[in-house]
Amino acid sequence: MPAQLAYSDYQIGRVIQSIKDMGELDNTLIIYIMGDNGASAEDPTGHGLTSEIGIMVNGEVDTEEFMLKNLDDFGGPWMAEHYSQSWAHAMNTPYQWDKKIASHLGGSRTGMVISWPAKIKQTGQIRSQFTHITDIVPTILEAASLPVPKSVDGFVQEPMAGTSIEYTFDNAKAPEKHSTQYFEIIGNRAIYKDGWIASTTPKILPWEGNHPASKDPVNDYKWELYNLNADFSQTNDIAAKNPQKLKELQDVFNKEASKYEVYPLDDRYIERLNPENRPNFNKGRNEFVFHEGTSRITEGMAPNMKNTSYSIKADIEVKSGDEGMIITQGGYFGGTAFMLLKGKPTFTYAFSHYPDHKWTIQSPTPLTAGKHTLVMNFDYAGGGAGKVAKVTILVDGKEVAKGDIPQTVPKRFSSDETLDVGEDFGTPVIRDYEVPFKFQGKIDKVTVNLKS
Repeated sequence: MPAQLAYSDYQIGRVIQSIKDMGELDNTLIIYIMGDNGASAEDPTGHGLTSEIGIMVNGEVDTEEFMLKNLDDFGGPWMAEHYSQSWAHAMNTPYQWDKKIASHLGGSRTGMVISWPAKIKQTGQIRSQFTHITDIVPTILEAASLPVPKSVDGFVQEPMAGTSIEYTFDNAKAPEKHSTQYFEIIGNRAIYKDGWIASTTPKILPWEGNHPASKDPVNDYKWELYNLNADFSQTNDIAAKNPQKLKELQDVFNKEASKYEVYPLDDRYIERLNPENRPNFNKGRNEFVFHEGTSRITEGMAPNMKNTSYSIKADIEVKSGDEGMIITQGGYFGGTAFMLLKGKPTFTYAFSHYPDHKWTIQSPTPLTAGKHTLVMNFDYAGGGAGKVAKVTILVDGKEVAKGDIPQTVPKRFSSDETLDVGEDFGTPVIRDYEVPFKFQGKIDKVTVNLKS
């Protein structure tokens, strides 16, 4: 976290310096928000992770031996590490709880700095008025003397929920204007009003990703009560001493939740993240045709090439020695790639970033110059998720290579990498090529056929 902030600070400093060089710094409003939530305690192991998606979603288990052996790689491109639960709690001190726990300030409170030299004269001071992320756009609009848009491109806009905080710029003691705010994520919820906050007690720990949904997520949760004016870190739960105040705030939550369409509540987590449980234009579709230049297709919108047999057919034209990416999904921490590597048709598969979780099937000979049709058949064994598969590569109808993939990704390749054709816009699946590894020949089309 400190290294990430140091890197971000440096890059933001470059932007600010450029604005200063333009002579516009005094009249520029800068809003710097340090993060989007509290520190994350989603590590299920207690000793941290080297690949968040692999451990939390696909069931890979980090070994301390691997972590210690590769310690020097932490913070670099070959690790997607996640700090431990204990570090998350330490970084959220003195507040309770962590990311995903919207009921407590440890999960939602974060630092913000605002600079506007031409406008803000009382600099270097702390502002204690309640502020929420919904206040940012109203603040920018007021600063720019722009009205809140009633319609955009013909679409009538919903009223903005936030309140401009420009009133605090030169008055640290100005009366608070954003007096009421609800919070809710995965069933954890809270309501702030006039210095008081009522918070549900978390039922599921942040590092417990897979858990059954509550039968009644509205009423299955206990509530806590805090007076933030006297107890800013939510240390003393006074719900038992103030049942009437708690009931008052619960009623306010219900009102706000109805107004902003929070209901119905759903406290599932991993199930809700699964692309198969979301609206998807690809459902019921088995054939996908892509052309060179197709890029950044998210996993939820890409062909679902997990736990099934499928084929990839590529019609290409090359010169002798051409290489490059034909089609890839995911990357180093979990993914697949069909490419020409040193001119040879190659399919590679990564279950994770561990060296023994990567498999490559490659033709022994490079392609000759001219037009070719390449086919990669991925024959899945079936019998559940994450099972073995056999891969066969054909060139112009002739088998040139085959091999086994002993362990396949059961749930998700990546949370941020995509499907790309003609080059690799993310991390490489294996270190034998350097991204973007743009295809040097010509790709007419790539066809993916899923076999139900």
